[in-house]
Amino acid sequence: MSFGDALKIAEDRMRAKARLKVHMQHPEVWAREVLRNDDNPDGMFLWSKQIDIANSLVENSYTAVKSCHGSGKSHSAAVFVCWFVATRLALTGNPNSVYVITTAPTYAQVHKVLWESIRAFHAMGNLPGYITTQDEWKIVTEDGRTVELASGRKPSDTDTNGFQGIHRDHLMIVLDEANGIREELFRGAVSMLTGDMSQQKMLAIGNPDDPNSLFGQEDSKDRKRISSGKSPFWNWIKIRAWDTPNFTGEEVPERVSKAVLSKDWVERARMQWREDDARWISKILAEFPQASTDSMFPVNLLEQARENEPDPTWKITANTLGVDLARMGDDRSVVMHNVDGVVKLLDSWTKLDTVESAQRIDKLARQVEARQVRVDVGAFGWAVVDMLRRLAVNSGGMMDYQVVKMDGSAKSPDAKKWRNARAFWYDSLKQQMMLNALQIPDVDELDLELRAIRYFITKDGALQIEEKAEIKKRLEGKSTDYADAAIYATADLDMYIEEDQNKPQDGETSVLDFGQELLLRQLTGGFSVSPV
Repeated sequence: MSFGDALKIAEDRMRAKARLKVHMQHPEVWAREVLRNDDNPDGMFLWSKQIDIANSLVENSYTAVKSCHGSGKSHSAAVFVCWFVATRLALTGNPNSVYVITTAPTYAQVHKVLWESIRAFHAMGNLPGYITTQDEWKIVTEDGRTVELASGRKPSDTDTNGFQGIHRDHLMIVLDEANGIREELFRGAVSMLTGDMSQQKMLAIGNPDDPNSLFGQEDSKDRKRISSGKSPFWNWIKIRAWDTPNFTGEEVPERVSKAVLSKDWVERARMQWREDDARWISKILAEFPQASTDSMFPVNLLEQARENEPDPTWKITANTLGVDLARMGDDRSVVMHNVDGVVKLLDSWTKLDTVESAQRIDKLARQVEARQVRVDVGAFGWAVVDMLRRLAVNSGGMMDYQVVKMDGSAKSPDAKKWRNARAFWYDSLKQQMMLNALQIPDVDELDLELRAIRYFITKDGALQIEEKAEIKKRLEGKSTDYADAAIYATADLDMYIEEDQNKPQDGETSVLDFGQELLLRQLTGGFSVSPV
């Protein structure tokens, strides 16, 4: 090798070392210079608030981001994952010293959102190693060993050891949609950072929907620390709607302008919500709303359940109609259809008599080949059930579907835990949402009704849902027609074993009297809400 060649190699190494130093201190420069391809020749652009997050990751161990809707949260997190792995690998040359672990409330959010972007950026920047379909970033070393550099996980929400056993000098943890991550998992992730804190990073980012989540509790604790003159645990960054490029006038590429929150979206939200609405406070102002602690269904849980694809682990098998029958006035009869954990609004109507309603339900049941039709027996429900039992009989004398009478005032499986069947059914719906076992439809009426449900704990320690009359006041005179249909469609009636003398008639499973001997396959060991 000539002296000139050696000098050139030395100069190249010095330039690379200097550039690496810039990249480690400025993730936005790394993104612009490394994440580029023919479709994106100018590189990946980060706008001002995303750069604020980048700077915080460089300067702090713990970064928390409260963000409005549509700010590019997961997009940003994916860029930072790629930046951390690539720069630390270049710095150390040792794959065993670098690791990033990410999680989110659901597997779909991990796999289809965050890691879909990570895969795209990995290819765009021609980054080292390869990414598997199981959301694992791996690299093959010179001696032929395969080393994992990063992974996306959704451990069991109750598994406090879900993140344990990973120790690297350069470690980063990303909690995407942090507001929806269960407390046990959140705490387990925080406890992983035990090494040199200058080399270890945590990013918690999400919409501030639920002040009772651990994300919300951490925000509240840090506010108290600051007010008492102490340093906060997290470095907090807030991204309001007004901070995004389409509002500030910040010059950004057209693709960025189209991807982030638009003025039209905010105006539609203003018309749909009041400015004291929890959704406005969270999605627009990027603050935790002062939500009632007795709210049965937090906003973030409802959002998760709408976007969620049921986890196949639970192996839910159902083809069930839940029917809430209108009683009077503007109330609606509503039919929800549950197919293997995916719940859809099938139909709704007003002002039909008993015969017309029964005929309509029978037609719907046959169209979707429902195996079970569950009908609210309040008002004229008894008459509809009797007619359906006759309509369900086919020419061979057999019933094409089973008819189930649903009475919310009936006994629950355990009176010490649930005041009545209605309390148990609502709690069961919530538990299934929390376990990612259900997907609910994106229906405004259902969302409003579920958010209006309140609960309290009786003096005996049982969960009780607020009386319908009180809920109706909050709904400006409307009943919980959609919510009730949903709980009928999703209730697990196999949890009950009735006494022999209360066995149902042919073609019918009565839940009016559960009897004394009940078998409950509990999803959890108690309430899905905490006694207050």
